[in-house]
Amino acid sequence: MKHILIFILFTQVFCVNLVAQKSEEASVRTKNEFRFTLGGGYAYRLGILLKTGDDHIDELSQKLRHGFNLDASGQMYFTPHIGIGLNAIYVRQHEYDEGKTIPTMTGYATMDYFKETTEFFYIGPSFAIKTRANKINCYGEVGFGLLIFHDWGKVLETSGDIIRPTTGLHWSFSPEYRFSSHFGMGLKLSVTAGFVRVPFSETENKKQNASNLNIGWFISFQTK
Repeated sequence: MKHILIFILFTQVFCVNLVAQKSEEASVRTKNEFRFTLGGGYAYRLGILLKTGDDHIDELSQKLRHGFNLDASGQMYFTPHIGIGLNAIYVRQHEYDEGKTIPTMTGYATMDYFKETTEFFYIGPSFAIKTRANKINCYGEVGFGLLIFHDWGKVLETSGDIIRPTTGLHWSFSPEYRFSSHFGMGLKLSVTAGFVRVPFSETENKKQNASNLNIGWFISFQTK
């Protein structure tokens, strides 16, 4: 987690330095520019997951780190390099297993199946910056908003369903190749970060990491 935050800080400082550089278009006042993106790709759950006390179930839970993301965003740039945006991100991770023997309070039992799904939905505003170099553009965003954590699972005959809203932070960096003045395609790296409190026992709640690292492709459309 520390290395990811250091990388985020480095790339953000890099983008800000690029924005600070003077270019030919920086001195030209233009009308507002709108940009919209749609994309998706791989999602990796960050942080330490809660332990259940059973090695097999904990091993299956670790596999829940891997999933997919869907991403939509829009920005309005009121200068050649600075604007505001809105981001919506959906992440889903799922794991399934069956026919395993696990320890119980009364001995051992065959697990009919283990099934768990985690979902994350983030939406919020952002501060947006961009740089231009011929057909290659670079975009960066930092923001905060609503992050909803949803966890559904079933082990043996016991099932649970948890929904927790919280405040989330969002950061993204995306280089893009412009095929034309209105259409482009690129790679997006983003992090959504947050924490929720979930029930660990009948009398105890524990803090759960609800952060994800997202990597994927996107297509973009813009008005200029």
